Amino acid sequence: MTDPKMIGVRLPAELLEQVDQLTEKGFESRSDALRYLIQEGLDKEEIKQRLDYFQNSLNRMSFIMEWIFKSTFAATSVAQESREIENKEGRLLVKAIDPQKVIDAMELSKKVLVTELVKKFGE
Repeated sequence: MTDPKMIGVRLPAELLEQVDQLTEKGFESRSDALRYLIQEGLDKEEIKQRLDYFQNSLNRMSFIMEWIFKSTFAATSVAQESREIENKEGRLLVKAIDPQKVIDAMELSKKVLVTELVKKFGE
């Protein structure tokens, strides 16, 4: 640590007693014990913030993957609806898939995904 600053702190007697007990377990002074406790608290807060960010990222990815699945399913359904298979005289006749219907379904799905992401997670 460089250039430490001196500060005054008021602590309840019970808390000061806990600091003193910690000091007796391996610190040279109350100041060392308090520095340790403060640093540990700050480190834990940083870890908590990182974990929260990671969890939020996982939630977003999961949400996106679910929408990808749903939109793929929707596009497949549109594609299946746009083709007809008929059996006439033992032959299969296949009507062409309308690619524009598939593209329209995917575009709509992307718009819904963005709207839902903003609703659920914010900008």
